[in-house]
Amino acid sequence: MGKEIKKFKYLKLHTFLSVLFVTLPIFHGLYAASSEREESARLISAGEKAKPFTGKDVKGEFIDLTKYLGKNYIYLNFFTTWCGRCNWETKGINKIYSEYKGEDVVFFRINLMEKEKLVADFAKKYNIPFSVILDEGGKISKFYGIKYVPVNIIIDKKGIVQFAGGLLSEGDLRRRLKEVINHDNIEREARHNPVPSGAGQGEQY
Repeated sequence: MGKEIKKFKYLKLHTFLSVLFVTLPIFHGLYAASSEREESARLISAGEKAKPFTGKDVKGEFIDLTKYLGKNYIYLNFFTTWCGRCNWETKGINKIYSEYKGEDVVFFRINLMEKEKLVADFAKKYNIPFSVILDEGGKISKFYGIKYVPVNIIIDKKGIVQFAGGLLSEGDLRRRLKEVINHDNIEREARHNPVPSGAGQGEQY
């Protein structure tokens, strides 16, 4: 009787360990996949490197962000045609684009997963004077963790995100762009004109 009990306990333990050995990798895989989904769903933050992407705009032109990363200031606006707040932003964005036209600031609006004709009609209706990129498969919005619209992102000349957030008025967008550009100008001036050692100290007597 004693031997049978020991044998039963051994078989029970062996079964438990076997199940544990099989299920642990599965749970680990599910956790890793869940973590990846959470990471991809998180809106990119200031201080992170901008993520390069390629896409086609409503005029059929191929856009590659790597052409501008590290060389230009980049403004990205994620939107949909049915979003009232996105439509409200349009006039201000167009105006600010005209203020920076010809300078080293590039503007892109990125439409989330709508039909090409619908987006092209929207761009024509609102006279958008710069590239409107189609994100039909949602790949670009996934890169940046877009969960709502509108989303505005400003990237500096080092390819670093300096602002990422929601609705911006014309005045707020103008201010945000100026802050990023002025900060870079101050850094550049400091590099070219370093403060001499001992500067600011009084003369001894």
